[in-house]
Amino acid sequence: MAKDKQQRQRQQRALAATQRSKADTATSNDSNTPKPKKRRRKIDPEVERMRDEESRGAETVTVLWSITILATIASLLGALGFGIFASMAEDEEMKTNIMGMRNWFLAVASIAGFAGFFLSFAMYHTRKYKPPVSVMWIGVLISTTAFLLGIFIQGG
Repeated sequence: MAKDKQQRQRQQRALAATQRSKADTATSNDSNTPKPKKRRRKIDPEVERMRDEESRGAETVTVLWSITILATIASLLGALGFGIFASMAEDEEMKTNIMGMRNWFLAVASIAGFAGFFLSFAMYHTRKYKPPVSVMWIGVLISTTAFLLGIFIQGG
């Protein structure tokens, strides 16, 4: 009985091999270009689980928060750069124009900081997986600093 089973397995293997060779010759005759191998990327199960469970609203708030924090930092750096450039200018008209650009950058930083401040709390409350507390508080610090600088420098 074991011999019959072994013979059947050999026959099945031989049949499968002949079918594969026929399929290979048929495809090689159809096109001479080799097919690319399919590669599977390994996906971390934790990352895949987190992707499935976060809502689109939470993802949207997180992206908006990131953009506002980056815009705030860029505007603050631009205002700082124009402030330094204005201090080096000798012509009064040029200095006035440069200070106008600095004030414009401070206004943008203040508005983006205001939005980033509230989005940081919205992000913290909408996500199932909370962001690191240090990242959130650095964002709040940047937003608050920009908002207060914009208010006190623009107003004063």
